[in-house]
Amino acid sequence: MSETPVIQRATRIVPLIVACPLFMVNLDSSILLTAIPTMAKSLGVDAVSLTPLISAYLIALAVSMPVSGWFSDRLGGRQAFIGAVVIFTLGSLLCAFAPTLPLLIAARVVQGLGGGLMTPVARIVLLKAVPKSELVSAMAWYTTPALLGPVIGPSLGGVIVEHLSWSFVFLVNIPFGLLTLFASLAILKRDEEKISRPFDVTGFLLLSTGLVVALLSFDGINAGDSRALLALLGIGIGLSLVFAYTCHAVRTGKPLIGLSVLGDKIYASTLWGGSVFRLGTAALPFLLSIVLQGERHLTPSNVGFLLSCMAFGAMSAKPVAPVIIRRLGYRTLLVGNAAVSSLIMAWLALASASSPVWLIGLVLTVSGLSRSVQFTALNSLAYYSVPNSEVASASTLQSIAQQVSIGFGVVLANLFVGGLGAAGMPTEQHAVAYALVAIALVCATSIGPFCGLDKDAGQAALGERSS
Repeated sequence: MSETPVIQRATRIVPLIVACPLFMVNLDSSILLTAIPTMAKSLGVDAVSLTPLISAYLIALAVSMPVSGWFSDRLGGRQAFIGAVVIFTLGSLLCAFAPTLPLLIAARVVQGLGGGLMTPVARIVLLKAVPKSELVSAMAWYTTPALLGPVIGPSLGGVIVEHLSWSFVFLVNIPFGLLTLFASLAILKRDEEKISRPFDVTGFLLLSTGLVVALLSFDGINAGDSRALLALLGIGIGLSLVFAYTCHAVRTGKPLIGLSVLGDKIYASTLWGGSVFRLGTAALPFLLSIVLQGERHLTPSNVGFLLSCMAFGAMSAKPVAPVIIRRLGYRTLLVGNAAVSSLIMAWLALASASSPVWLIGLVLTVSGLSRSVQFTALNSLAYYSVPNSEVASASTLQSIAQQVSIGFGVVLANLFVGGLGAAGMPTEQHAVAYALVAIALVCATSIGPFCGLDKDAGQAALGERSS
C-alpha cells in the first residue's frame, strides 16, 4: 500500500511536469505566427524579413534533436531535462530583449537548441519514472497540456500584440519555464544511471545536416515552380543524408543514435505505422482549410473555429483514452482507429461542400477524439518492450520521425494538389478535395504495420485500473 502514492505521483505529477515543455513549444510557435506582422512593424522591416525567425528555429531544432539521447545518457535524464528547459527559457528571455533583427534571430537559435532537446529528453524522463503498467494513463496526462498551446496560442498572441509589446510573445514562456524548473528540482528524482560514450561526430554531421536540409526544404514546396523543384531536390538530399547516417550507424560500434531498437517488433510497428498515420493527419488542416474557404466561402476565422473543433475533441478524449484502450486492446484499437480516421478524411473531402457547418464541426470533433486516442495508444505501446538502456535512442528516433512525417505530410498534400491540377481538375477546390482522398488512402496504409502486432501486444501496459 505504501507504493500506491509513489505510483500515482509518477503517473500523474511527473507527466505533467515533463509536459510543460511541450506546452511551451506549441504555445510559442502559435503565438509567434500571429505576432509576426506587428513585430515586423516595430523592428522597421517587412514581414517577409522575419521568416528567418522560423528558419533559425528549425535549424537549431534539427541540430540539437539528434544529440538529445546522447545528452541524456551523459548527464542523466533529470539533469538533461533541466538543462534543456534552462536553454529554452534563456533563449526566450534573449528574444524578448533583442534590440535588432540579427540578435533576435541569434536568440531564436538558442531557443531552438533548447526546444530540440526538451521533447525527447522529457519523454526519456517519463519512461524511466513510470511503471510500464501505468504508461497508458501517464501518456494521457503527458499529452494533454501540449494540446492547449495551439488552442490558446493564436488568441493570446492577438491580445499580446494588440495591447502589449511584442516582447511579451517570448516573455510568456518565462513563468512556465521557471515553474518547470522548480517542480523538476523538487519532485523529479536525480538520475544516477549515466552512460558515458564518445560523441559520434560523423553521425552527428550526417544526421543533423540531413534534417536541416529536409526540414527547411519542406517549407519551400509552397513556393513557385522553380523554387518548389529546388525544395524537392533539397528534400531528396536531406533524406539521402539521413539514409547515409543509417548506414554509418550500422557499421560503427557506438553511433549517435542506436538503431538496434528497430529490431523490437512492437517499437518498429508503432514507429512506422505511427509515422504514416501522422503524415496523413498533418495534411488534413492544410487541405481542409482550402476546401472550406474555396467551396463554402467561409472566412479564415470561421475555418479556424471549425479546425479548433479537432483540438477540442482531442482534449476531451484524454480522460477516456485509457478506458477505450484497455477495453479494445492495442492492435484492435490501432487498426480500427486508423480506418475510422481515414474514412473521416474521405468524408470531409467529398461531403464538406454540401454538408451543414455544424455537421462538419461535429465530424472534426470526432476526428480530433479519434486521433488523440490513437496517439495515446501509440505513445504508450511504443516503449513497452524497450529496455532502459535503449530508451534514449528510442525517444530520439521517435521525435525525429514525428518532425519529418509532419513536414512530409504537407509536402505530399501539395504534390497531390499539383499533380491533380495538372491532370485537368475543373477547379483548385476539386484538386484539393481529391488530394484529401489520396491522403486518406495514405493514412489507411498505416493499418499494415499495426496488423503485424500480436493480438495481445502490450497487454501488461494496460494495467488493471480504468483511470
